Amino acid sequence: MAIFNEPVHFTNTVNASGATSFSHKVGSVDQADLAVAPIIMYHYNFGLVIGGTPVAHEAVVLPVRAAGTVKFFYAGLNVTGSNTSVIIDLMKDGSTMLSSKPTIVHGDGDKDHKAATFTSTAVAANDTLSFKLTQSANTGAQGPFAVVGIQYSATPA
Repeated sequence: MAIFNEPVHFTNTVNASGATSFSHKVGSVDQADLAVAPIIMYHYNFGLVIGGTPVAHEAVVLPVRAAGTVKFFYAGLNVTGSNTSVIIDLMKDGSTMLSSKPTIVHGDGDKDHKAATFTSTAVAANDTLSFKLTQSANTGAQGPFAVVGIQYSATPA
C-alpha cells in the first residue's frame, strides 16, 4: 500500500506504432517509476493479554536495520477503565523521539488510536527503538498497545 500526501496522476499512452508507455506524477512532480518504499509496521502489547492491566514497562521493539524515517506512532488501550492515566513513549537509544506522547485517560474511547507528535523521525542502522509505558492510574484499564511505522531509505541488512 502506498500513501501519498498529494494527488497521484497516472497516464498510459499508446503511440502510432502501438507501443505503450506509462508514467505518473505525485502532485506536479514526474516520478521515474512506481518503486515506493514500503512502510513496515511494528506493534507491541507490552506482554499482556487483551484483558491485562497496564503496568510500568519498557521493551525493545526493534533494532533498526537501515537508515529510514519513522512515519507514525500511535498507542491506546483495549479498555480505558474508570480511572486511568497511561502514557506510552517511543524511545530511540534511550531518549524520547516525541514532543507530545500519547496519553490515554478513562475519558478516551476504548481502542482509540492516540497519535504522537515527533521531535525527530530519523533512524539509522543499529539504532534501538523501544516502547515505554508509564501509568499513574489504571483502574479497570486493559490491553495496552503501541504501533510504529518505519520507511527505510536504504536496503536493510
